[in-house]
Amino acid sequence: MKKTNKYNGMIYGMCIGVGVGTALGVVLNHTILGLAIGLGVGMFVGSLFTNKHDDDIE
Repeated sequence: MKKTNKYNGMIYGMCIGVGVGTALGVVLNHTILGLAIGLGVGMFVGSLFTNKHDDDIE
């Protein structure tokens, strides 16, 4: 595994989080709020993925 793969989970998580957050924001009529929540959730999920992969590597 390369070091760049460590950040791929974070990027995927952010993309998924932004997508979900934007969809939520449109539904709740608060796109910016949904985007912010989605970004936060995406960062959290991404960090969980990267931590899980780090354990597998080591």
